[in-house]
Amino acid sequence: QTKEFERSLEASVVREYAWVVEYELKSRVFCRFREELKKSRELFEQATKDWYKNIKFLTQKDEVFTLGDMLAAFKDTQVSNEKTDLEFARYLERSAPRFKEAYADVLKTLKTVSQLRNMESHPNPNQADVREMARACRKVLDCFCEPPVVA
Repeated sequence: QTKEFERSLEASVVREYAWVVEYELKSRVFCRFREELKKSRELFEQATKDWYKNIKFLTQKDEVFTLGDMLAAFKDTQVSNEKTDLEFARYLERSAPRFKEAYADVLKTLKTVSQLRNMESHPNPNQADVREMARACRKVLDCFCEPPVVA
């Protein structure tokens, strides 16, 4: 029974780390970009015309937006020629300059975070998974958060 409790606790920790990353990315990156879009009528109208979910989140405040959706949006900054995706790529360059240099690593890490959180594909995380999740989450957030000011 103790082993079962430990597994449950480890699974809970993994999910909590993933939710923190999801929340922080949503608030620090995607919601801020949505506000940028609203400043340009042309860009906002273009985003409204785009049908896929990544952009739907930007134009509809209550739209659900998961880590998987975020991962797809980040990928689109490198492969899409859509005006909104290109503007998002420029926004990331301005607001999160460390993202571009860590692009491949961030995508890989976000995929790991998403998979570890998914209980169906990874039902029994262990202590190594918990440590990996903590490291992975920190790595992703470091790309989008301002570094601490050292006095």
